Amino acid sequence: MSTNPPSPICPICNYDLTGIPLDDTNHTICPECGEYIEPTTNRALSRQKLTQYTNSILLVFGIFCVLGVILLGALIYFIFIIIPGLSW
Repeated sequence: MSTNPPSPICPICNYDLTGIPLDDTNHTICPECGEYIEPTTNRALSRQKLTQYTNSILLVFGIFCVLGVILLGALIYFIFIIIPGLSW
């Protein structure tokens, strides 16, 4: 497994800033959109962090979808199987 730090990306246009040299003040200028990026911003938004965040959201969404399908199935079962079998 690689221990390289994640590739930095531009927070404005998501351009991959890997290999882009720093200027005299230790900042990066995005060649795609021209955004002046501070070193802390450059490392704060990485593809790895965005991917982890996205995966967490997708996991929560998937759990809610599965629970929704289970509850919907239980409701349909109750309406069409249980209720008609009851003798009023």
